[in-house]
Amino acid sequence: MSTKSQLSEAQDNPHDIAAWLIKEHGLMAAQRVVLDEVLAAQERGDFYRLSVFREVRRVLAQHPDEG
Repeated sequence: MSTKSQLSEAQDNPHDIAAWLIKEHGLMAAQRVVLDEVLAAQERGDFYRLSVFREVRRVLAQHPDEG
């Protein structure tokens, strides 16, 4: 299953999405996935998904660095 389809099945809770992305990809790759999702939502004009992934980006930015 692709990341995009797994993301679309996830809850729309930014904290849950962030935790899942970190678990699946690690912090750095999770940040790249979220950036891609923000840009895609912006391109599509999907303002709801854009707001969700902007919040996920904020949650990831506050996450302690991987050691």
